[in-house]
Amino acid sequence: MAGCLNSELFCSLISPHSPDVFFAEIFEQRPMYFKGNLPFAQRSHLLSWEYLDEVLLRCLSLGCPESSELVIYKNLAPCEDYTSPAEAYLQGASLIINNVDQLWRPVHTFCRALKFPSVYANCYVTPQFSQTAPPHADDRDVLVLQLEGEKHWSIYSSPVYLPYPSEQVGKDHLEVPCEVLDSQNTRMLQTLRAGDVLYVPRGFVHEAKTSSLSSLHLTVAIPTFDWSKSKVMIDALQDHIDGPAEAKKNPWRQSIPFYAPWNEVDLKAALHQAVEELDISKAKKIFEAKNHMHNHRQALALQAAESLRLPRRALRSSSTVVWHQNGRLEGDLWLASFERISLEYLLQTLEKGRPIEVGHIFGEAMRAKKRRAPLLEDQHDDGATSHNLPMLCGFLQICFAALCIENGLAT
Repeated sequence: MAGCLNSELFCSLISPHSPDVFFAEIFEQRPMYFKGNLPFAQRSHLLSWEYLDEVLLRCLSLGCPESSELVIYKNLAPCEDYTSPAEAYLQGASLIINNVDQLWRPVHTFCRALKFPSVYANCYVTPQFSQTAPPHADDRDVLVLQLEGEKHWSIYSSPVYLPYPSEQVGKDHLEVPCEVLDSQNTRMLQTLRAGDVLYVPRGFVHEAKTSSLSSLHLTVAIPTFDWSKSKVMIDALQDHIDGPAEAKKNPWRQSIPFYAPWNEVDLKAALHQAVEELDISKAKKIFEAKNHMHNHRQALALQAAESLRLPRRALRSSSTVVWHQNGRLEGDLWLASFERISLEYLLQTLEKGRPIEVGHIFGEAMRAKKRRAPLLEDQHDDGATSHNLPMLCGFLQICFAALCIENGLAT
């Protein structure tokens, strides 16, 4: 960890604690909240609503790095019911972009500047009044960076001490013990607002929800399972006893005598000798080499992502879009927000043939509503009507424009 001890970026994220205090009293022991340690200039450069469409397009492009993937969640579970992330988000689904550091250079640069042996980052996009995933624990430590909006976190105790991948409760049908979610076991209740940082050690069960504001956050994953003493030493021991690929006889490469009784004395003696011969400095070199390879692959993946041919031009709030005449959105699509609003209804409010900035879509709809109120009444399931378009994050407008372009309704 010597590198991160000297990282100005890491020191700024965990301020007012020093790295020495962090690793002695917090790391792998307890969650910790850091208020406002990610300034606006830093987080807006890192990733924001404005650049999210381009990141999603890279993730969906042919030739995207295999480990970078988009996962859509709805009702606390993965969902494949949507034709695009734009449609999914408009209808209240959450988006997860795994290994976003391999898609977006500012995130990659940020991860490297932390100076850990290796880290990676996932991006979470959660609409209003939503929860992406159920309570769960991870096999890695994480730094949560709140970039846009806000999210309400509940962190509980750890039912398994520093779990390995097969021991992550809340995942792969391994249930979270009921007593863990009891209010008496709540370790932290904290609302993260833009610029806040949260550290969660591996094993601590957690969940996060939005309310009236959508949320965009990065989770920087510190792969502490891969760095566990048992795994590092076993990797080194296996490298030692396997030896080089050569013709010389090596008894460790022979199969265990499954066809006869095992000679426990000889096996223990051979294993004891191998452990005695183990060179810890060689173990450190193997550890460093593995992390170096991880970082090298990250860099190569990012280079490939930056040269991808996108399926369409990325949209921002300042992009101009022209809606076509006589276009209609197929299916019963609704804008999930404060109030359910038909996307077809929203489409019909926009003037056709005239360029409109993406960031002005809702404003144009509001002005049209005042001119043609009967057309713009929003019919709810109970027959009630609404005349109010919600004041929502700009990414919703980007998603609406993207959905229209993808369906051939706008250019």
